[in-house]
Amino acid sequence: VVKALMPDEKDLPTGLSSSIKCDGGKLIYELHYDIDSTELLSVYNTIDDLMRNLKIIINSLVV
Repeated sequence: VVKALMPDEKDLPTGLSSSIKCDGGKLIYELHYDIDSTELLSVYNTIDDLMRNLKIIINSLVV
């Protein structure tokens, strides 16, 4: 799942950074936002993209 989500985390707007990892069977996603950045809408869009892609991955795993 982490490998499938990684390409989406490349080329984030300036002021945003993220990390994804698995730890003890849990998917951990961290999104860091520079509060001085004017890209607040990008934070919403990044989280929205992650949720949409995660739903697709989960649905593809459920038989």
